[in-house]
Amino acid sequence: MKLTLCTVFSALVLSAPGAVAPVDFENGKIDGSQVYHDRESSKPPRPEICRDDVLSGECALKISFAGCKKYQGFHFHRVPPMPKGAVAISFLIKPLYGPPPVALAIGEVKKRYEQPTITGTHSLNIKGNDWQKITIPLDQLRRNRKGAGNFIMKAGALYLFTLYGAVSDQPSAILLDDITWECK
Repeated sequence: MKLTLCTVFSALVLSAPGAVAPVDFENGKIDGSQVYHDRESSKPPRPEICRDDVLSGECALKISFAGCKKYQGFHFHRVPPMPKGAVAISFLIKPLYGPPPVALAIGEVKKRYEQPTITGTHSLNIKGNDWQKITIPLDQLRRNRKGAGNFIMKAGALYLFTLYGAVSDQPSAILLDDITWECK
């Protein structure tokens, strides 16, 4: 029954009108994935491919956070360029333990692996420990540098996908899958 529900849900996600092919980690590659935190005494855990308890396909990305005093998070540098007509970004997430991420940031970059020149953020309200599809309309991203206002995005531009982890000493982990640009 679970496999049938997962297959039906995956088909709905992938065939939704205007959905662009997702970053789905099915190839087992995690390049472009980076966990960061403020602890200088320990190295952040490396993201890894998970083949258990996935919702879409056979693989998801498992991201573990060690806990922090000031900040922690996850960068994904390999999001495809934003397509023309994009109106939202979506992803599947499943909290495994500990506090889930609290915000999403999308930062414009000139080249992959660079620091963003400007960033838009949106708070996340992740509840429970089941798979959830999070969809954030691009016009709801707020600038977090140089004043308030909307974050204007450009078709064809490269963006850095960042999840801000909760400020907590408690370790946590999530599964992430199907980062997708949603189009009109």
